Amino acid sequence: MAEKGWESQEFADTWKKKAAERRTLMHAQTEAMFDAAGVRPGSRVLELGTGTGDTALLAGERVGAQGSVLATDFSPSMVQAAKDVLREAGTANVTVRQMDGSAIDVEPGTFDAVIARQVLMFLDRARAFAGILRALKGGGRLSAVVWGPINQNPFHGLAIAEGRKRGGWNPDDPPQVVRAFAINEEGAWTTWLAQAGFVDVTENVVRGERRFASPEAAFEAMRESPIHADPIERLGEREKEEAWVELRRVCEEYGGVFPTVHLVLSARKAE
Repeated sequence: MAEKGWESQEFADTWKKKAAERRTLMHAQTEAMFDAAGVRPGSRVLELGTGTGDTALLAGERVGAQGSVLATDFSPSMVQAAKDVLREAGTANVTVRQMDGSAIDVEPGTFDAVIARQVLMFLDRARAFAGILRALKGGGRLSAVVWGPINQNPFHGLAIAEGRKRGGWNPDDPPQVVRAFAINEEGAWTTWLAQAGFVDVTENVVRGERRFASPEAAFEAMRESPIHADPIERLGEREKEEAWVELRRVCEEYGGVFPTVHLVLSARKAE
């Protein structure tokens, strides 16, 4: 079966091309995650869901020559892309491995920090949290970035809404962008982390914006992203055309600038 969504070569290629844009867009969230996880010179860091390696590259810069980063991803296409990016950058302190974040397979008690940017939403939470606790040293920290409420992230939310109201999708096979925004209950993440056995659990809101050069550039970005376009591309031809017309109008309405809300989660393994 051909890979689809985040696991596909198509998305890995698109994701790699957008690395510079993503670095700007996610700068505040990523720095907050690193700070909350205590990523510093000499740290040994495990990253879940590295994608094409841009977060791993930044983490490698933070930990320096005396530290190390093990960057992991479930998708073979993403893993290969990350290896290419890190090799091109000449990064020597980051290793990339294929690994399911819901089935963490590392030596127990060996990491100072675990980081996960935009990936926890896709994992089996109970298994992932148990695996993170096993991987961390006593006192080690987890920090993760997840999406905030869908109604506060219109660049994604409006496309999902258009797809849903014009026919939707098989509930057993939702678009991955829908899964990314499936958790909207206030306090859900902190409750789950505390129940899993973490201590010092916090959740901080980071507000930002997704700014495009023009409304047309925003619309083209929607159409070009295979993940973002998925809720629309699943529709019939007539509904698809109507949805894209409406989304072009929405991009004009927002002037190509969309607010974003992320949550930065932080938690610690007891000593």
